[in-house]
Amino acid sequence: MNDYGRQIELLLVKRNISKAAFADKIGITVQQLHAILRGKSMSTVTTLETMAEILKVPTDVLLQDIDKRFLLYAIDDYLNLIDRSRAQKSLEYFLSILEEEKKDE
Repeated sequence: MNDYGRQIELLLVKRNISKAAFADKIGITVQQLHAILRGKSMSTVTTLETMAEILKVPTDVLLQDIDKRFLLYAIDDYLNLIDRSRAQKSLEYFLSILEEEKKDE
């Protein structure tokens, strides 16, 4: 199972939603859901939005573990709404931290 699938499964357990009920609510088969959770298939943007709506989380939460930079860019988008100059400085700072992590690996 990939991180994306793990995140969805954790939320399903937390919300006490069965995989069968979840698949039905988002309009896919249980087999399709299992393929998405295992990383064998990608969901459409519409399915992703529906999943997030049912799980009562922003789509960013479902996608954050796919790539660490994704969450940073999502945060940057939110900060841009408040203060563009601070958002740019924050993004540059956090990206530099990720680069340092890569060097240490």
